[in-house]
Amino acid sequence: MSKKNKKKETGSDEEIPAAPRKMRRLRIDSASDSDDNNVPLIVHKFLEVTAKPKKGDYVIVRYEGAYFPGTVENTDGDLYEISTMTFSMGNTFPWPEQCHKIWYQKDAVEEKIAVPTLANSRGFYRVPEMDKFMPKI
Repeated sequence: MSKKNKKKETGSDEEIPAAPRKMRRLRIDSASDSDDNNVPLIVHKFLEVTAKPKKGDYVIVRYEGAYFPGTVENTDGDLYEISTMTFSMGNTFPWPEQCHKIWYQKDAVEEKIAVPTLANSRGFYRVPEMDKFMPKI
């Protein structure tokens, strides 16, 4: 029925508004020839650090060109006091007998990591995130 027919049927002079039109959905093709668009976001290095490390977080720090896993003991602005583990054979890391606490700048903290897993009953831990920082032999 058109508006004119509705007007005649009701017998009044006022117009009845037409029903709202349905909106069409646009399809946007997001495919691209660029390989950068096809890589999952978690692969990008700059996205690994999601937030500032806080007390109790496990991190990897850079000290004199070497990398060590450790835990954040204290923070002061952009400084982090971190207790680090020592490297052992087979890419395992024990906690040292004497605590290795050092204050590090923000840029020395490479990334936050998961809690290290106990590798054996002698107190050696496995840190999978350290694999990419270990030298290739």
